[in-house]
Amino acid sequence: MTYIVYKTTNLINNRWYIGVHKTNKDRTYLGSGDLILDAIKKHGAESFIRETLYTYATDTEAYAKEAELVTTDVVKDRMSYNVRLGGSGGWERHLNTDKIIVKDKSGKRLKVNRNDVRYLNGELIPWNRGIPQPKSANEKRSMAAKGKPKARYMCIKCNKSVAIQSKDRHNRRPDHQD
Repeated sequence: MTYIVYKTTNLINNRWYIGVHKTNKDRTYLGSGDLILDAIKKHGAESFIRETLYTYATDTEAYAKEAELVTTDVVKDRMSYNVRLGGSGGWERHLNTDKIIVKDKSGKRLKVNRNDVRYLNGELIPWNRGIPQPKSANEKRSMAAKGKPKARYMCIKCNKSVAIQSKDRHNRRPDHQD
């Protein structure tokens, strides 16, 4: 077994991820960070390329190199999928499924609990807010939504069809009060 320090690059938007992987010539592994996994799910594995930067015999050497490469500047870089400093490995996402990735006003990425007061009051915002998406992403969403039936509710007071999301607001209208 060998340990590699690798860089995975998204061929669509050129964002990248640096990580460590224990391998015996596995060429399909692209990364296990939260953001890189979301991106792979969104764009498909064929949209990514992995290059081996360094090869080591022990995990200690590999994680030391990752710590050198994945610094605070890398974590803050908007083109990086890395959300924490390198050098320690990362299986935290399996243990903390109630955590989400957000950014503060300075753009620093954080992983916080979904019930964090700062997130709930809007002080922290989703990490990807403000990142422009390619036009093709909107076109894909539009195509996926076409032909899907909309969830509707039939109001018994006015006999109108109302979107499920608007049901409560519709029923609060003054002419619907008993």
